[in-house]
Parts: sequence; C-alpha cells; structure tokens
Amino acid sequence: MKKIYKIIFIIFAVFFIISAGYHLVALFVKLNDSPLWRNLLFVVINIFVAFCLVHTFTWFIYFFFALMIQQFYSHGSDFLNLWQTQHKIDLMSLAVLLIMPTIFVFLLLARSGKLNEADASDKNH
Repeated sequence: MKKIYKIIFIIFAVFFIISAGYHLVALFVKLNDSPLWRNLLFVVINIFVAFCLVHTFTWFIYFFFALMIQQFYSHGSDFLNLWQTQHKIDLMSLAVLLIMPTIFVFLLLARSGKLNEADASDKNH
C-alpha cells in the first residue's frame, strides 16, 4: 500500500482516538444524553477501530460496516432531530455521517487492492 494511504488510515485512526477521548470524558462530565455504559462501550469500540485501521485486518471491513450502519442510525437520528426541533445543525453528527462512509470507501479500496494498483502505476510513470 502506498505510504500516503497508510498516512490517511493513521489520520482516520486519530479521529477515533479523539472520539474515544470524548466518550471517556463523558464518563465523568455530562457531554451527552447517553448512559455511562454506552460511553464506556464507545471508548472501547473507538480504540479498537483505531487499532484496526492502522493494522488493516481483512475481516475488519465487516465490523466497520456494521458500526457505520449503527452510526448512521444513531447520529443520523440526532442530526434530523436537532434540525427538526431547533433548526440547528449538529456538527458532530454531520462529521460522523461524512467520515464513516469515507473511511469505508478507503477500506474497500484497500481490500480490493486498488490502493496497491495506484502504487504500482506510480512506479511505472
């Protein structure tokens, strides 16, 4: 895999570490309406995802797809609810709704070998 793509996956992993930090703080300070167990669960999930993004396990795409669907449901609902009730944009939910499919596309490309093909075509030029 081309070095730039490895860097991109590291950047994605950093997003998940930041999210884990958010959920960790939410265990001690009320940052959202989620119960403590849910924030703790997402501390663990986000650290796990960050680890897997850096190590790119072949099976991880299935886990990530399930997480992406869950995040669409959760953050999509939050986004729509805030818009419908207060006519405000939930920027955190919007960011999640945009970054999750972006990461999924990169995972698909990595799995299909397209990122390796891009590396090989660069060497031919």
